[in-house]
Amino acid sequence: MPESATAQIHAGENSDAAHNARVTPVYLTAGFEFGSFAEAGDRFAGEEPGYVYTRAGNPSTAALERRVAALENATALRAIGVRESARWMGGGGWSPE
Repeated sequence: MPESATAQIHAGENSDAAHNARVTPVYLTAGFEFGSFAEAGDRFAGEEPGYVYTRAGNPSTAALERRVAALENATALRAIGVRESARWMGGGGWSPE
């Protein structure tokens, strides 16, 4: 692993193939488009990978999860908000997909 200061800046970084952004953009969207009703149904059912609703995940959150996991030498990490943490702490638990 690179030196700590370098890792803190670059760990878990993925290039943005869609737009060639130097840093991960912040996605300010609550919902995502689907090519068809079938695609939407498959995504909401978890049968097809992809984003469905920002509380369930979005590209910005995925980037945060990758980067913190890399810094912590973890295989995966889940970033959750206050409501989700209350649900998790209440016994709902979480398992990686």
